[in-house]
Amino acid sequence: MSATLYPRGFLLTASAAVAERAEALLPDWQSKVVADTWWLLVNPVPPLARPGKPTSKPTDLPSGVLSARLDRGSAVLLMGHAVDPWNGLNGPEILQALRRSLPPGRLPQARDRSLWEILDALTGRFVLAVLDRDLPWIVQDAVGLQPLFYSSGTEAFAASSHAQFLAEVMGLERDPMVDELVTSRFYRKGMQHLPGLRTPFLGMKMLTPNTFLDVKGDRVVRFFPREPHGPVEDWNALVEESAGVLTRSVQMLAREPELAVPLSPDTDYDALLKRNGAGIGRAFYCKAMGVPELPGTLTPRHMSNLYKGNLFNRRLLRWTDDCFREFRAGTGFGQGFFDYEEADMFYWEHRMPQWGGLSIQDHDMVHDTLSIFNNRRLLVNLLKPDRSDRISDRLHLDVILALWPEVLQGPTSVKMGLKARIRQLMERWFFRLNA
Repeated sequence: MSATLYPRGFLLTASAAVAERAEALLPDWQSKVVADTWWLLVNPVPPLARPGKPTSKPTDLPSGVLSARLDRGSAVLLMGHAVDPWNGLNGPEILQALRRSLPPGRLPQARDRSLWEILDALTGRFVLAVLDRDLPWIVQDAVGLQPLFYSSGTEAFAASSHAQFLAEVMGLERDPMVDELVTSRFYRKGMQHLPGLRTPFLGMKMLTPNTFLDVKGDRVVRFFPREPHGPVEDWNALVEESAGVLTRSVQMLAREPELAVPLSPDTDYDALLKRNGAGIGRAFYCKAMGVPELPGTLTPRHMSNLYKGNLFNRRLLRWTDDCFREFRAGTGFGQGFFDYEEADMFYWEHRMPQWGGLSIQDHDMVHDTLSIFNNRRLLVNLLKPDRSDRISDRLHLDVILALWPEVLQGPTSVKMGLKARIRQLMERWFFRLNA
């Protein structure tokens, strides 16, 4: 029964007591000591797997986990799936490249260019844990489609793919403000997710993209952006490069067993793109309001307005303002963004992990999910065009023309009828009035 709970889930802790409680809660999960002082628990089989087809031997690491040994009893773990379509590397090859690039005896810094180039090139849905004996740190995939919840309680540190499981293991209480939010009338309209770094439980946070978690220091460290993305110097070269990496991603993923490509019943390509990270390069919030630009610096109230249309519940509005104030401070949001626009980065670092990652996790009972757009280096390409080109989807459309032009002959829509224009007007009015 426990194998069907928290599908494709994991828990990582340095506490024997926490590991024992987790094993008691889910006795069917695989448990293994890694890097000498860490416990890793993983759901042993993909849900609905074929009977009689074990995913690993009892002596192996849990299924879906790769490991490379480091010096001094340390290790690097890759939980999930990752490929490097820029250099043609698979999971084990990625770990070996990381092993050669990790800085010895310290946490990574901006000058560790070779390390960041490896991470920026990865496509997939994963959590990477560098379990250094003295300075462990954890990072996730480019968009945060693999959620990572963590808690540094009075007893010990633990991290998990599932908030409910982590709360049960760590004995955390529900956040009453979150309960008030999710039962409010305005919350049920539109996308349903939590503000800022909030989770349903007190004492628990969620890691965000473009940052890593310094476990011992109990702090989040920003590692991206590290430099300006700069203007587009050669449009045709940008299209060719972006189309090429998408093609190589599909080719590499096609080597995986039992690969399935879903065909969405929604023929609106806007709906298709915004579910997998490609919306990051499409000036999402400008589109939503029908405006050519948004404020260069987003205040916590701006973020609250982009998050939810709450005009009348001022108590919850002030609380979400506080959540986003904490979000800016806790992740270093807006610090050293160079020519990256905050509205684009807010969509990337808040909406995609808080909504996109959790909505994908809802499907883990049936299948694993990968997105070929979930690649930081590719996302930089998508953000390079001028805002007007991003609003008009110029790069996306040119990539489609280069790869499969017949797709654009199908019944697609940009949703600009009367109803859509009224919605844009209301979004624009609300953002300005409630600021």
